[in-house]
Amino acid sequence: MSTVSLSQDQRWLRLQTPLGKDVVVVEEMEGREALSRLFSFHLRGMCTPTFGASDLLGQAVSLTMSRFADETRLIHGIVTGFRFGPQLRSGYRRCALDIEPTLAVLRHSSNYRIFQEKSVVDIASAILGERDVNAFRFEIVGTKTPRAYCVQFGETDLDFICRLFDEEGYFFFFEHTDGAHTLVVCDSAVKYASASGPALRHVEHSIEGERLVQSIMLHRRLTDTKWSFRQFDFAAPSTAIEGSSESSLSPTRGWEHFAYGEGAALSARQRGAATRNVDAADATIEEIEGQSTAASLVPGRKFSIESDSFAEVALADDASVSGESFVISEIEHRLIDSSFFNNKVEDDGKPVYSNRFKAIPASRTARPAIHIAKPRAHGPQTATVVGPSNSEVYTDAHGRVRVQFHWDRLGQHDEQSSCFIRVAQSWAGKGWGTQFIPRVGMEVVVHFLNGDPDQPVVTGALYNGDCTPPFALPGEMNKSGLRTRSTKTGDTTTFNELSFDDTKEKEQVLFHAQKDFRRVVENDDVVDIGHDQTRTIKNDRTTTIADGNDTLTLSKGNRSETLSQGDETLTIAQGNRTASLTKGNDALKLGSGNLSIALQGGNMTVELQAGNLSQTCAAGSVTIEALRGITLKCGQSTIEVTPQGVTIKGPMVTTQATGKAELSGLLVDVKGSGMTQINGGLVKIN
Repeated sequence: MSTVSLSQDQRWLRLQTPLGKDVVVVEEMEGREALSRLFSFHLRGMCTPTFGASDLLGQAVSLTMSRFADETRLIHGIVTGFRFGPQLRSGYRRCALDIEPTLAVLRHSSNYRIFQEKSVVDIASAILGERDVNAFRFEIVGTKTPRAYCVQFGETDLDFICRLFDEEGYFFFFEHTDGAHTLVVCDSAVKYASASGPALRHVEHSIEGERLVQSIMLHRRLTDTKWSFRQFDFAAPSTAIEGSSESSLSPTRGWEHFAYGEGAALSARQRGAATRNVDAADATIEEIEGQSTAASLVPGRKFSIESDSFAEVALADDASVSGESFVISEIEHRLIDSSFFNNKVEDDGKPVYSNRFKAIPASRTARPAIHIAKPRAHGPQTATVVGPSNSEVYTDAHGRVRVQFHWDRLGQHDEQSSCFIRVAQSWAGKGWGTQFIPRVGMEVVVHFLNGDPDQPVVTGALYNGDCTPPFALPGEMNKSGLRTRSTKTGDTTTFNELSFDDTKEKEQVLFHAQKDFRRVVENDDVVDIGHDQTRTIKNDRTTTIADGNDTLTLSKGNRSETLSQGDETLTIAQGNRTASLTKGNDALKLGSGNLSIALQGGNMTVELQAGNLSQTCAAGSVTIEALRGITLKCGQSTIEVTPQGVTIKGPMVTTQATGKAELSGLLVDVKGSGMTQINGGLVKIN
């Protein structure tokens, strides 16, 4: 076994781990860094066989690259992968490990959750804090506009945050210090880090021991030149929300990307989305690609190049490549340092470092193109309608409701569980249509406009174990209809109902009003009843005919009115009353009480065309009283009663008493124009 010991003291690459000095020594490093991407460094080397992979996984480590005395590059991150290789004769073991930022742990958590009235900065800060990623900084120049409603829809925390950054036009990079790295999120070119040294020289042929740019290519490409958006806001349906922006850099053409979305929640940021997309296109319309030996090149940091061969080469904005300030957008590092790793100690193995990079003019904002697609809701979901405590119906002026999705673990089943969500109705006109507001506790079907989780709409309701159908099933499966529930604190006995029973020979339409039933008919009201009609009124009934006639026609049969108790009053303010019986009898029967007919003015006539008139008083008396006179007439015979006296006339007048007949008076005159005859068993004349 070799006595060669591992040491990092004189090496270009030095790795500091929690395991101690020289436990892991790096022989080869490959790394990739880019704006708005996680950095990743893959290290290969040797280690002592005194630890396990779990001792390093997730641990923070620092990598130092020191090629020149005045150039030290620090890389800090956590170990996200570790591999043991074969054990060598020296007793050491080959190994490899991956270093990434702490942000990488967000790949390992995903969620369904809702954020309301929070900006992207607020949302990202909350998630980063939950995952113990505390070293971050936002350098935002623009307005941090809150999002009314934003859903993490099954995405990993990392994808969700990066998607939001893309949508807002935020780019990010990392700052590395000894023992720490910081996520820096920006939205403007003015937030690029300053250059760390003088301009780099461009020399096409490598010079040993120098820090320089070995090759440059200026790359121009055709790219997107115009973006336009249109948005629909239901609160202002006649007003189109539009945004458009076009690149001023050449070469440009009349190409256009047009995108459409729906929902007021998107409108504010969509107005600026066109500009952000053009910025993203302009950032990559031209870039330089090169190779260098300068380890100081890092994403987000400005640098410049002095190049005689590119002094006359101009960028799209007419600036010269030579001397212009650029910012690294992507870089790949490679370093090999195999000194002391060969069997021959005297062969120290010359270290070699190089990188390949892409850079954009520092005057342009490196807004990222959308590279993480927003997840789509493939089909409907169900949710539960929610509201404030003890509420049964909770809505706004648009008839919207709030819901708690079944996947939402953070919602409290209250009015904060979601935004207000529009409810589809069968009709929706301007002040007319149908209105059925889903109530708190109902399970509803939720679709998403264009599959966007941020744009939910309620399209229906479902019965479940708690909310059961209004009619007992399967026994009443022939019944259809609608039954409501009185609110507040209604129960199964308080409801309005319109139902249809289609059971053969038992068909029925049922209308039930829990309290009042009001019917308004602007013109005619026709009711056609094929059989009987029965009405039961437990209190008062009032019928008012404002103008017109009231006709009741019985084609056949009887009509009966019964007052078990109380009075009947018929009042005619003006006009006539006629009761006509074509055939049959008219009977008025009072079991007990009085019958009174009073005429304030006018005449009363009782006329029989045929038949008899009979008045019978079984008990009591009959009194006929008149102010001026009473006349009884039959043919040529009359009895006339006036205040002056009583006159009886007739072809023959007979007065007959079965007992005694008495005629008396102060003056009695018995006169006959012909013969006067008085007969009797005994006639007494005083």
